[in-house]
Amino acid sequence: MNLVLVRYLAPEELGRFAIILAGAALAYSVLSLRTETMVIRAPADQLTEAAKDRYFGVALIETVLTTIVILIWVFTSASYGNWEVGLTLALGLRHWTIQNKAFFERKMPYRKIALAETIVTVTSHFVALGLILLGVGSTVLYIREIFSSITGVIGLWIIGGLSPRKFKHPSFDDWQLLFKEARGMWLDSALENGLARLTVLFVGLLGGDRAAGFFFQALRLAH
Repeated sequence: MNLVLVRYLAPEELGRFAIILAGAALAYSVLSLRTETMVIRAPADQLTEAAKDRYFGVALIETVLTTIVILIWVFTSASYGNWEVGLTLALGLRHWTIQNKAFFERKMPYRKIALAETIVTVTSHFVALGLILLGVGSTVLYIREIFSSITGVIGLWIIGGLSPRKFKHPSFDDWQLLFKEARGMWLDSALENGLARLTVLFVGLLGGDRAAGFFFQALRLAH
């Protein structure tokens, strides 16, 4: 699919998408407390109903606030449109899904999760392939991510992997406890995931969408 995209799309078309994707991913990496990791690591006797409500509430709040921050950045950038906004909302939905999936992952149903995620990924690529061959153009990049996020939630719901809970606003003590628990995980994840995103943004800042597109192409082809 990466080879097809490089063949059919101009570097600047890929560049704009890459900048939005990198900026959003960096924001979620920096502003997330990694509740999914805390849920998976928590001993069974500590993962009480109150603790689940605390994790669920924090995950929802961080997703909403971070998505708002990204939308503000998108709106204030040089160029934006409905597809950029749709991509941002899709990434927000995906971020929340990953957080919520952790409750289901504790039961270790990895076969179900792997099957659902593989079907979603393969289907998303085939949809993108069909659209680009039909001449849809660069919007196929945004459509693929939006389609993947929505079908990811649907797939998780079908296998019983969603864990909706009644929202309870975390108290100040809850936030203090989570910040203390998340410090080490947050730093490791931010350092590990932030460099590639920062590089894309830096290339875009120096050379614009076209340069970011070439760099994004190189990264995708290298993988």
